[in-house]
Amino acid sequence: AGPWPAMFVSIGMKDERVPPWQGAKLVARRQSVGGLALLRASALDGHFDSSRAAAVARTTDLYAFMLSQAKAPGFIPRSKGD
Repeated sequence: AGPWPAMFVSIGMKDERVPPWQGAKLVARRQSVGGLALLRASALDGHFDSSRAAAVARTTDLYAFMLSQAKAPGFIPRSKGD
């Protein structure tokens, strides 16, 4: 896993403050040196979530990532197809 902790990066393709490629580049560089880095990209969001539903979806993904990294008892990460 490397010397670095796991990283969750969320980008919005309509972000006017931070270019989306910066988050993607960070994740790519991090993965090249080892360690887990997860990129979550949204085509509809900007610097902030586009709706309450988008905020809930992003927060749910973040909590799932944190629980999987903490190896929380009873928590089994599954793909959307399950």
